Amino acid sequence: MMGVHGLGTPADLARHLERVLPQVPGSWIRVIVIPRNTAEKKCALWEADHYEVRVMYTQMNEKLLEPLEKALQERPEVFLTTQVVPFHSGSRGERVRNMVTNKAWPPKLGTLRRDFHALRPQVIALMTDQDDLKGRNK
Repeated sequence: MMGVHGLGTPADLARHLERVLPQVPGSWIRVIVIPRNTAEKKCALWEADHYEVRVMYTQMNEKLLEPLEKALQERPEVFLTTQVVPFHSGSRGERVRNMVTNKAWPPKLGTLRRDFHALRPQVIALMTDQDDLKGRNK
């Protein structure tokens, strides 16, 4: 492992975040942790440069994403966050499409990903070991 050894395994990190992130009455929090390499491709844990962490509530209200994103941004291991929110163009009959709220978000993890428009509203964060943050901008 290059950049995630201090964060633990994806399962351990997901369980930890489920306990410490803001809870919403009547809804469960869901955390998915995916190891990624420098090319932003899913990879084995020992090849991972960073984790993509997807966080959502089971009963989603888009107003809940802002405090969730702020809670993730406060974590020292997080170097980039965005929200995935529906984009309504206003024309009837058009499928709802998603957009990211952070313009600096890598296209490979946003608009260019195959399942992007199937994602439900959520916050996505990129996390790495604190030692690796020295060379990254937060």
